[in-house]
Amino acid sequence: MKSTLFALLLIVSSISFSQNLADKISKKATYVFTINGGPTLEQVSANEISASRVFEEMIHEFFRGHGKIQSLDQMGIDYEERIFFVGEYQEDVSMSYMSYKIKDAAAFEAMVKNTEFETEFTEKDGMKILSYDSENKLIWKDDIAILISAYYVGQEYNEWSWYEDEYYLYDEIAEAVEEVQPALEDMTQEEWEAYMAEQDKKREEERKKREEERERKRKEKEEKRRKRDEIVSNSINNRAKTYFSDELLNNKENLSIDLNEDANATFWYPNYISFVNPLMYGMAYPAFGYGRYGMFGTGLFGMTNMFNGEMVVDLYLEEDEIRMDGKMKYFGDLREAYSKIFSQKINSSFTKMISDKDLGYTSISASSKDFLDEYPKVIENLLNVYDTTYSEEYELFGDLFSIAVDEEAISELVTGDALFIFHDMGMKSVEYYSYDYDENYNYTKTLKTRMQLVPDFSFIFGTNRQDIMNRFVRLGLKYELMEKIDGGYMFKDGAREFGFNVYASVQNDFVIFSNSKSELKTIVEGKVESPIAGDKKKDVAKNTAAAYFNIKEFMTEMLLTDEIRDRDKEFFNSLKDDLDDASASMHFEKDGSVFEASAPVPAGHKNSSLYLLHTIDKMINHFDRH
Repeated sequence: MKSTLFALLLIVSSISFSQNLADKISKKATYVFTINGGPTLEQVSANEISASRVFEEMIHEFFRGHGKIQSLDQMGIDYEERIFFVGEYQEDVSMSYMSYKIKDAAAFEAMVKNTEFETEFTEKDGMKILSYDSENKLIWKDDIAILISAYYVGQEYNEWSWYEDEYYLYDEIAEAVEEVQPALEDMTQEEWEAYMAEQDKKREEERKKREEERERKRKEKEEKRRKRDEIVSNSINNRAKTYFSDELLNNKENLSIDLNEDANATFWYPNYISFVNPLMYGMAYPAFGYGRYGMFGTGLFGMTNMFNGEMVVDLYLEEDEIRMDGKMKYFGDLREAYSKIFSQKINSSFTKMISDKDLGYTSISASSKDFLDEYPKVIENLLNVYDTTYSEEYELFGDLFSIAVDEEAISELVTGDALFIFHDMGMKSVEYYSYDYDENYNYTKTLKTRMQLVPDFSFIFGTNRQDIMNRFVRLGLKYELMEKIDGGYMFKDGAREFGFNVYASVQNDFVIFSNSKSELKTIVEGKVESPIAGDKKKDVAKNTAAAYFNIKEFMTEMLLTDEIRDRDKEFFNSLKDDLDDASASMHFEKDGSVFEASAPVPAGHKNSSLYLLHTIDKMINHFDRH
């Protein structure tokens, strides 16, 4: 958690444009995050940063608990310049580095050497190198420093391939000979002693063989580890050499990113869905490639396929709000495909279903017909980018998909408009099954109730085929899965299956599911109180997707429940007045998707930078106590 807080607060604590550092980023980059210290330091001073818990944690993380730095100025870093955090993939090696400009060489060298770490200091090719171990090195030359961390991701010397099951070692070495046990009772004393001596000799020989095999395995492991460390160390040294030269720029192998000088920070990623895929598939990107050509969990229906492109997000820490602006440029023919898919706007009646009192909502509008029309082209285009071996197969799949799917019919059934509303939350009585067992393990199932924190929510999607939807309802009634209620229907087993009742209603142009009977009735009858207006309504009506969440009200509701631990209540209560609401939206322009997100700075804070510093300091203090 502290590492996360440290990374977040670098936004507040760091580093105007430095073209030479940006030009040193390789096209093999897997991500780039850069912090622009100039605009940030207009809002928060170096002394304010130095006095913060954030700075304390930053030093602790940077020096792994062995640092003796008391202020930002002691670091010798030019914190009015940019600092870069970059991930790169070299052959069999994944590395990440942090690079920055040095303002005071004497202060900088005093800082990096003022540590209790056992480090090795060397100078080579004009570079000063501080080696923490084979995988972590700080290298500086003139007024530039780079801290590189790398690890081996190849297969030949991977430690996972060194696994040895000692239980099977004996079987691998011992001769597979079936020995007939002699009749011991027929032996003379001399024969018995000779037999036992022979057995002792065999056991000793087998023990020596096992020891020799263990020693051979140990030396083999040591040699593999030595080669692995050598590969990693050489990769770091070679990357440092190219970094302190113009080789990438001269060979046009550097990454070109447009950096907005007004932004406090910029994040670049070559495939924004693959950014979240490691959470689902594991950190497996080295196995699939890097940069613009990486594949993360790709499949015919994979999310990566559908949103493959280059993402740039700018962060602005303004006086009265924190704002993020991002743009997604799609690869290949995706631009044309998504210009069609995202061409429609949401049904205007959906905006009347959202109350200004709701805690949050998410809306999306995409043409389901165009989505199904374009999907085969998207698949063919994307998979051919990665592998042209099966071009004919991909094309056939696209043709079969078009034949099997009736785009017109499906788009009538599900239009592509959808809305999720988070109305409220609170303690409610919910039903559940309890199982009691007797001494013979026979059980009795008993329906019970308990109080539980439950959100009130509704999910609505558009349809032009009310007739088909009503046929689903009639079947539900026929098989006694549903029952009629005022304003709609209730699923009979909803409470026992989900812990809350589920209600549904079919209307002329939409279908609604909700766990609140009153909210369902209100929406169906068109009697929503205080429907959203102004910017909120515009965001939903004019954009492909929009979202809003009232964080302060949500935390207030959480504090009223008995399910939150006292220490967490204390934490939420301390943060409640430091949080407000947040909103986001996305729409399509001529060459990609544009998205915006913002959160206002609550009253009582001078600006957003100081607000972030104050809020994260408070979070650090809480986690330190608990």
